[in-house]
Amino acid sequence: MTSKRVLIIMLVMIGFFSGLDAAYRASGLPQSLGWNLSLELALNFLGFAWYRYDSDARHYIRSRWLNVCIVGLMPFAVPYYLVRSRQRGEKLRAIFKCAGFAFLMLLASAVGVLLGRHAV
Repeated sequence: MTSKRVLIIMLVMIGFFSGLDAAYRASGLPQSLGWNLSLELALNFLGFAWYRYDSDARHYIRSRWLNVCIVGLMPFAVPYYLVRSRQRGEKLRAIFKCAGFAFLMLLASAVGVLLGRHAV
């Protein structure tokens, strides 16, 4: 698996789970805490998998603390990692790509919510 495939899987999962969440809310059914917890664990695992594949491809030595932060504080740790791991001239482009991916995640979530509401 490559880092790009992991990102695509993340987008699909976000859209799918957002749709399921919207369907639950629209139908009035209670949603279990285990469902939300499993989603968070899956997304954190995929985020760490992306980080691992990307850092291996760039021969970046991962520190223990950055590993923990990637899992626990992903919105802050990923831009930090991107700045630290990229060469001069690539840092700003990597940050813009990260912001673009964040926008794609919001878009996937919105599409999932729209489809989930219409499914009920």
